[in-house]
Amino acid sequence: MNMDLNDNNHFKNRFFFQSVKHALAGIVTVIKAERNMRYHLFISLIVIVLCTFLRISLVEWCIIIGCLSAVLTSEMLNTAIETTVDLATNGQHHILAKRAKDIAAGGVLVTSIGALIIGLIILVPKLLNRLFY
Repeated sequence: MNMDLNDNNHFKNRFFFQSVKHALAGIVTVIKAERNMRYHLFISLIVIVLCTFLRISLVEWCIIIGCLSAVLTSEMLNTAIETTVDLATNGQHHILAKRAKDIAAGGVLVTSIGALIIGLIILVPKLLNRLFY
């Protein structure tokens, strides 16, 4: 299915709101289809509630929201990569397909560990202070 570069115009969004509609459809799709995305969203909700309870600063909110966004985005990119690999390999096992999927999953793990460490650095002292003082 080779196409001329000029033939791709019918795939492009002509209007901003059309782009937003497609992006929202992608978010809904990944939430419905991917269990790990739902786990990340659940953890994100817990973190947001905890941050509200601990009354973190504006700068800390920015850092936490950045971390949560990075984890959710990495999970979405991982899903996109896995879906594309499955399409390209037609569901057949291939060592390079496995490598691509493993690397993408590793990216989610690295992002999640980084977010966890940052969250612990910000939240544990505040939580201990709230519990014991």
